[in-house]
Amino acid sequence: MSHHNPDDKMKAGSSDMEQNKTAEALTGEFDEGQYAATSKLPFQDLLKIHHKQTVWGFKFGQEVRESTLARDKNLRDSPDASTPLTEIKSNVDTTDDATSIMERDHKTPHSRRRTGTGRSSKRKSTARQTDFMSPQKTRRAPLPLMDWADSKEVWLFMVYKEEASLNLRNPCLFEDYSNFMPRMRTILLDWVMEVCEVYRLRRVTYYLSVDYFDRFLSIRPDVPKNQLQLVGVTCLFLASKLEEVYPPKLSEFSYVCDGACTPDEILACELLILNSLGWDLNIMTPSDWLNLYMQIHFQAPKVTRQKLHVDMNREFFFPQYSGYQFTRASQLLDIFSLDPGFLKFSYSTIAAAAMYFMYGKRASLQASGLTWPQLQPCAEYMAVFYHVIRDSPDPRLQSCKAESNDESAMAMLDNIRCKVKNLVKDENHSLQTHVVNMEHFERSAIIRLEQMGLKVERTYVKKKDSKTIEKIDNDDEGTKDCNEDYKLICMYELEKLTCDAEPLNGEDINIVQPTTSDADLILPDDNRGLFSFDEILEGIVKCNKKNIPVQLATSEEIDEQTSQSE
Repeated sequence: MSHHNPDDKMKAGSSDMEQNKTAEALTGEFDEGQYAATSKLPFQDLLKIHHKQTVWGFKFGQEVRESTLARDKNLRDSPDASTPLTEIKSNVDTTDDATSIMERDHKTPHSRRRTGTGRSSKRKSTARQTDFMSPQKTRRAPLPLMDWADSKEVWLFMVYKEEASLNLRNPCLFEDYSNFMPRMRTILLDWVMEVCEVYRLRRVTYYLSVDYFDRFLSIRPDVPKNQLQLVGVTCLFLASKLEEVYPPKLSEFSYVCDGACTPDEILACELLILNSLGWDLNIMTPSDWLNLYMQIHFQAPKVTRQKLHVDMNREFFFPQYSGYQFTRASQLLDIFSLDPGFLKFSYSTIAAAAMYFMYGKRASLQASGLTWPQLQPCAEYMAVFYHVIRDSPDPRLQSCKAESNDESAMAMLDNIRCKVKNLVKDENHSLQTHVVNMEHFERSAIIRLEQMGLKVERTYVKKKDSKTIEKIDNDDEGTKDCNEDYKLICMYELEKLTCDAEPLNGEDINIVQPTTSDADLILPDDNRGLFSFDEILEGIVKCNKKNIPVQLATSEEIDEQTSQSE
């Protein structure tokens, strides 16, 4: 017989009463302090609040982020890794570690306390700082000298900011299957990518919307499935206003949803996302890191001269790399963004892995400042996507647009080209395309299963149509063809092979073969089974949990692991 503490019952009852009172107060007005108390309300109730009034809840975003970081920390420290996210309690008020994590990861770089008066490239190593950890040993600064700032300081600041935002995306988001499936995210992002191509939005705009979407779902995994499109189009609406010179109008975003999302709903969801993210919108996307890496790689032969003549580094601010190579590498990023493993790695690591497949190991390490142990897990995971992209059509046939006829713009480019001879002719390579689609992603998932030693065959299975059955039950005659009661569903028949498949090796890659135990996670009992694509993605998520190491949040942890390995 179980005994319950009466104090616990009173606390639980009081919390339920508070939530009920808050839900009943939806018809009233909220100020900032009262709005902070609504952080535990369901997604639909929060939308109702924003429909009624404009709320600027900065305290709401702070409390939501504190509870999210504490939940993720408890999940990592929990001995039972299979514990669902909903059963983990976040003791934000009583846990000092959670508060310190929030302070370290969410203070803006402008709030850093500068203790030294002089400028120095070497920073003192401390056990704990209030905001950022200094990656002295792990990220070499590859930037050229600058006449307006210290290149090492600029590089370290960029690394600081990424380390601070690393915990904002939950890498275990899809390990709790009760919320939504990874395929739902894939379908939504594929649609967002198509919208970006139609309105000729930039690649950075697409990846900003992906970041907002992943961060919001990490904070609010209880978003209903029928509201995912609303969240997705709102994230794209936010990203376009931040990045685009001429963003599409609100009515156009509502139009592409085919009436599923009204302008008022998008505006209400916009404030909810802004408050949940704490208005932290300006980040470096994988496309930004790739742009920087390729520019560094192009300027590598001139590093010696730039150290002698600082004025020559002004050319560094103009893109001078191959637009074709950038487009090809961006295809790798596009197909990787559809995969649930995208949440497992930092953006700088993902861009460095794309550089690895374009220019080789040495160039990617020199441009990113990473070490091979830091880059290897992401490069191994991306090898399947490289195999798919390598056999895809040439992106120049689909992604290159006509040249601009603006005479003033062409005259300005000619003037700049007199000083920067290798200037990129146009910026068409920076526009988002929809060359990569769901077909490429499904192909990559099948290849990943084949590398585990599984034979995959696509088949179609008849399944009863529930709508047709209800219609027949209500029909007195019941004279309907039996073939119309079923619909064909695409399924995949998996079978374990006696011999392992050949690893994906090539001239520039040498990726280790996955272990055969990964096949046991997909087919734990039998040697053959019939699976849907959702079930296949769930199995891949399980394999990622076993194979991909946890991304180290700070350089202090990386230094500690390096010293232990030595």
